[in-house]
Amino acid sequence: MPSFDLPATIEGASVIVAARVLTSESGPRSNEDIPVRITLAVSRTIKGPSHANAVPLTVDFVDSPFFEGSPFVGDFAIFFLRCAGSAVCAPASKHYLSMKALPRGPVQAGRSEEATESVTQELMALLSADDQELDGLTDVVTSSGATRASVLRSDVARLLSSVLTPTSISVVADRLKALARSPDPGPRLAAIDVLANANDFSMLRNAEAEILKPTPATEWLVQRLAHHMWSSGDRRPADLVVPMSRWLQSRDVLVRQSAASALRELGTAEAASALARTGLDDPDPMVRYFSVGGLIAAFGDGNYPSTELYEKDEHRYLDPWLAWRDAHRAGIEQGTCCVRPEPPPQPLGVPAPPVR
Repeated sequence: MPSFDLPATIEGASVIVAARVLTSESGPRSNEDIPVRITLAVSRTIKGPSHANAVPLTVDFVDSPFFEGSPFVGDFAIFFLRCAGSAVCAPASKHYLSMKALPRGPVQAGRSEEATESVTQELMALLSADDQELDGLTDVVTSSGATRASVLRSDVARLLSSVLTPTSISVVADRLKALARSPDPGPRLAAIDVLANANDFSMLRNAEAEILKPTPATEWLVQRLAHHMWSSGDRRPADLVVPMSRWLQSRDVLVRQSAASALRELGTAEAASALARTGLDDPDPMVRYFSVGGLIAAFGDGNYPSTELYEKDEHRYLDPWLAWRDAHRAGIEQGTCCVRPEPPPQPLGVPAPPVR
C-alpha cells in the first residue's frame, strides 16, 4: 500500500466532509473486490458546497486488498470525495477514503476557506484529545502491548506533519509547544514529533522520561520519534548529539538503534565518543554495528562495512575499536578525546581496524 498522500488527496477532492456512517451495503464479490455503498450523515463541510445535514450523502467505492480504511456503520471520519453535483460520490484517492476525526470537531468555530487549514485544525484536535477519546475512534489491532490511542496518535502526527508548511507550522507552533509541555505523555510526545519534523528540536528534552523508559502506552510514539531522528538526513543538526547520546541508554532497543544510527550519520568526534562510551557494549548487535560505523566515520577512513560483512565476523571489526576505546578512555570520558583537524589522521596509540 502506498502511504496516504494527504496534501494530494485534499487537493484532488471536490468535497471534504466530517460525517458518520449511517448505512453500509456490500455487493457481490468479484475476485477480491467488493463493491460497497455507504451513506453518511454530514456534521460539517470542509471543502465544496455546504451539504444539508438532514440529507444523507451516498458514496460508492470498491473495497479491495489495495484499499485501506473501509468504514463501518457508526464510524465518524473526514471523508475525501469526488462528487458530481448531487450524484453519488466516489473516493478522491485510489487507495484511501477517509481519516479519523473527532465528532465534536476542532475548538475553533467556523469554517475556513482553505481546506488544508481546516484539515490541519481537525488533526490538531485529534492530537490534543485524551487517550480514552481516541480509543473510542478505532478498533485497530495492536501488538507488543501498544495502545490503540498511541497507534492512532502516531498516524495523526504523521498526517499533520505532511500538511504543515513553513508558513502553516508557525500558525500552530504555539499550540504544539503547549502540548509538548503537557503532563499527558500521548499529546506531548506526538507534538514533539511534529515539531521535530519541522526542524524544531527545542522540546526534545520533554520526551526524555518516556524515551528512556517507554511504557505500552508510549512505546509506539517513542519509537516513531526516535526513528524520525534517525531518518532526518541533512536536517539533523549537530546539537542532537547530546539527546541522542542519552537515548543510547533507552530500555527500547529500537530507540537505541535509531540513536546509534543517527550518531553514526553525524560522523563527528563528539558523536563517535558517545558511541564509544555506550554503544560498543550494547547487547543488541545492530547498535554495536552502528557504533563501529560511527567510530570509523569519525576516526577511521570512513568506509565502514556492510551489515552482511559485519555479521559474518563481528569481532574483526568490533575488537580493535574496543581496544582503541581502552587506550583513549580518559579522554572519551572527559569529552576531550581525538578532536582533530580535517582530513582525519589515523588515531594515535592503537591503529584503526582494517576495513576492506
